[in-house]
Amino acid sequence: MQAKRKLQQLADHVTIRLASGEVRLIHKDCCATIGVASNAYFKYGQLGKAGRSRWLNIRPTVRGLAMNAKDHPHGGGRGKSKGNVDPKSPWGKPAKSGYKTRPKNRINKAVVVPRVRNQGKRRRGYN
Repeated sequence: MQAKRKLQQLADHVTIRLASGEVRLIHKDCCATIGVASNAYFKYGQLGKAGRSRWLNIRPTVRGLAMNAKDHPHGGGRGKSKGNVDPKSPWGKPAKSGYKTRPKNRINKAVVVPRVRNQGKRRRGYN
């Protein structure tokens, strides 16, 4: 039963070798761009005014210091006092200072053969 399920999974997917040398399993009905996507500099364009970013559903960025104490750990206080608090997100988790947010040892099941690392670097002791 397990082998049948494995074969069925492979029938739904195809293997693709990427430019990096990595071999990946991708669903057979997926679409892809071969080569380079056009208009690569689109992300550097200026929106020009606040209204245009609102059209794109981008909300204004408000500093935590400018909020009330109920809205952010940095908020509240008299005047512009920051208080002696470490940088935090609005939900109280540490921000900055090397706090790791990624899960450890996340395995990508789609990668069949990983890409070769340190390909262009000369290894020490093997000149």
